[in-house]
Amino acid sequence: MTGIRSLSSLRILWALVFWWGWGGVAHAQLLSFQDFILGQRALGMGGAFTAVADDPTASFYNPAGLSQLKRLQLEVSLPVYGLEYRVRHKGLKLFNSDASTDIRHLTLTSIPASIGIATLFGPKDKSGRPVWGAGLSILVPWQSKEHFEEGLDAGTAGQVMYLLQREQQVLLIGPSISRRFGTLSLGVSLYYAHQLFNWTLSQGGTEGSCKQNVCQSNEAYSLISTLNAVSGSLQVRLGLLWEINPAWRVGLMASLSSFRLFGLGTFRLQRHRFVVAQNSTESQLVEKENIGAFPPLPWEIRIGTAFRPNAKMLFGLDVSMYLPQEFDILDPTQMNAQDVELFAYPNRIRRNFIVNVNVGAEFKVTPTIPLRFGFYTNLTSAGRVQAGLVDPTISIDPATQGCNAKACVPYINTLGFTTSVGLKVGRGAVNLGLNVAYGFGYVQRSRVSSSQPYDWIPTDQVSVYLYVSGAVQALGFSFLELFKAMQKDPVLKRLFEGDKSSTSLPASRKKKGKRTKSKSSQPKPRKE
Repeated sequence: MTGIRSLSSLRILWALVFWWGWGGVAHAQLLSFQDFILGQRALGMGGAFTAVADDPTASFYNPAGLSQLKRLQLEVSLPVYGLEYRVRHKGLKLFNSDASTDIRHLTLTSIPASIGIATLFGPKDKSGRPVWGAGLSILVPWQSKEHFEEGLDAGTAGQVMYLLQREQQVLLIGPSISRRFGTLSLGVSLYYAHQLFNWTLSQGGTEGSCKQNVCQSNEAYSLISTLNAVSGSLQVRLGLLWEINPAWRVGLMASLSSFRLFGLGTFRLQRHRFVVAQNSTESQLVEKENIGAFPPLPWEIRIGTAFRPNAKMLFGLDVSMYLPQEFDILDPTQMNAQDVELFAYPNRIRRNFIVNVNVGAEFKVTPTIPLRFGFYTNLTSAGRVQAGLVDPTISIDPATQGCNAKACVPYINTLGFTTSVGLKVGRGAVNLGLNVAYGFGYVQRSRVSSSQPYDWIPTDQVSVYLYVSGAVQALGFSFLELFKAMQKDPVLKRLFEGDKSSTSLPASRKKKGKRTKSKSSQPKPRKE
């Protein structure tokens, strides 16, 4: 029976894999590593899950936890909508004028689905549980989208239209396996990581100058810059879980940087500039395809502890460390400095050492209703930007500034709060969760002139995400229990089977009647 349920579970999972995998597009993260909190319990606990790791998302947080499961489990986080709001204060400004305006990003964004299944197998220990655990997951742990569109008109002093779009996301697909040795468990996950970048910068307008209250147009310009890159790689995540005693556990997860399988990108830059005083036109067009792409996943070491003082309370704490790393988005040997002169993002990226913290708690109001609360940090690994960069023609070391000739990476730190409420029915559970995050930092002011110097402006962003997730232990068991309960209800029974009381007798009476008739019909033995 268990084998049949496992086979059915895998068929359902693969159906969801193909439905979801072909229905969406995946992209990739760069400098922030906790954009989303995966899993129904981990979400509510702010991601403090390394030492808990007792559901299918353990393959991501700590694969050693898979052997701690009690039975087959399936968990699905449904795609729902979240609200994102970002503002760059005075982010758009004319070069020869004091005119400026804020640029904003406000959108409803869809949160991708995440799916995980895990089960136990192999020989059993003294408690009667198998010591091996295995799982298969489809996860989207990182995603970022931006859309800024704004115009500024200062009359004869100039005008500009500005558009910036960025999408980055990572999709992970892969198996996990774990082995329990008494109170110590070891595990490993192998993920195929699919990444895709989509960036577009478009702007155009006129520049003017004013002297002694007399303004005149100096030049007109337009710029369109696009970059698309797709890459595939392999990532290994190693896990360790130690149950010191029934109330206290310690977990360790080490995520290695990804091993590149393939990577291809395209780059297009089109620029026109007309100088009024010289009556001259300058044009530039760069189109390159099949450029190598090399964006790796980060090195991560995650240490966590979980404490359960009683059956109704659980506390968790995680500390995540991300190691320094340098890489190129596109192969620099296939481009030159002029190709990325007005590129909207530096090609050479440096990740600095960064530490993030996750804190969470779970309280069972009743045996079937848990409440969870959590807090987390999502600090950037980008270098801290500095004001006073006034000459964009000077080569700037990306290791210290994260800049190229015309653009710098943002420096944004985020703090998040999570909460969720669950409902347990039989061996299944459903959870409703909320993730509210606030980000702050600095970004480069939008460049609207080839001669405009570097200028940093503050930025704020607020994100509100709503999650719905469900988990089933021993897949199909909860639905079977529900069906049995429905069968016992007299109203539903008549609805499903029809009202046969007027035309037939209950089965028990029929059987009894048959037995009576059978006995009476038998001939009595004759006396001799």
